[in-house]
Amino acid sequence: MASKMVPVVSVNRDRVSVTVLTPIHLDKNHWKTTEWTGELLSQLNIKVDQATYEPHDLFTSGYVKTFLKQKQDKKISGFIGRISRNENERVYRNQCIIRALAEVICIDCVSVDEIPAFKMIKIESGLQQLEQKENHEKLLLLGSKHDGSINLDYTCNSLQIWLSQFVQQLSLMVRKRKKGTPEEITEGMYQELFLRFIKMFEIQIIEKSNMHPFIIPIGQNRIAATPDAVVQSLSCKDLENDNSIAVIKVDKDSRTEREGEEEGEMGSRPKKLKTDPVTSAPLCQLIGDMMAVLPSSVLGSWGIYGFLVQGTKVTVVSLVTDEGYMENLNQGYVAVGCEATVKCSKECNILTTEGRRDLIQTLQDMTDLLQYLCDKRNQDSP
Repeated sequence: MASKMVPVVSVNRDRVSVTVLTPIHLDKNHWKTTEWTGELLSQLNIKVDQATYEPHDLFTSGYVKTFLKQKQDKKISGFIGRISRNENERVYRNQCIIRALAEVICIDCVSVDEIPAFKMIKIESGLQQLEQKENHEKLLLLGSKHDGSINLDYTCNSLQIWLSQFVQQLSLMVRKRKKGTPEEITEGMYQELFLRFIKMFEIQIIEKSNMHPFIIPIGQNRIAATPDAVVQSLSCKDLENDNSIAVIKVDKDSRTEREGEEEGEMGSRPKKLKTDPVTSAPLCQLIGDMMAVLPSSVLGSWGIYGFLVQGTKVTVVSLVTDEGYMENLNQGYVAVGCEATVKCSKECNILTTEGRRDLIQTLQDMTDLLQYLCDKRNQDSP
């Protein structure tokens, strides 16, 4: 039986303020992030914003808030400067990826079951023909002509490799569903499909089979988490662990847990994420994994991103903490007014043309931000 919670008062003389700390009493059922619930999020002062955001707006506001909280405004201007200096290359990559995801992968369906088998055969045939063409012909098909300062061959060939891998995985899933006796599509198949999709953006992924469990110390408790995958940089050489930017959670059930539109005096209002019973179990589990990976984030222990993958639908998630939040949590306390805030984007279905396009800018900028932070760290290290 949990002991009675008694507030602990801590006086900070420098700021002439009083902080009320409340001990955290965890149920053994919550010692793994796979068991996290909305009730536990509330107990840990983790607030889930009930609005939904555009993926790129959520991504941008996430790193900006994180750097502002750390009083590192120069990182914001530095990243913007890097984008400006590499604008030509970014425009080319963007055009290349847009054409590949809209014209080469000419699929606009809601689910795997809706994709005709002949469509996949046609796409695979087109990719095979593309592989046989000379480099300059590939560039004309996948992107647009550009100046010689950009390594077009590398950009094109790298994209084409992962484009083919993505199509192969999707084709496998379609064939399983089109059999006389359709086979079940497993969670692992959905995970592989998403990972091949984001690898088109030259993103480095560490999967569960290659990682040790992450641990969240909460007082005397140790909460274990092994995410499905983590987005990391392999170029951060000065600090071995602080190189993660996003956590991936996959759930094969693509059904959304959304409320229906609410009718009011002004008519229908936007759908909102439920809160537990409220907040969905997969989202709670992803937040737990994000908390575990947070200490190794390239953004510092102030923020990290996540991808909640439900079937072929992807939700971008951001987590930003207040000053002192993680220190209090590690000591087994939460403080009044000191919290972690989670925001979620709208769902983006990677089987729809619109869904793929909605993720392009976010994934491209995430790759660039990770590279910028790691390059800067390597330059600053002795």
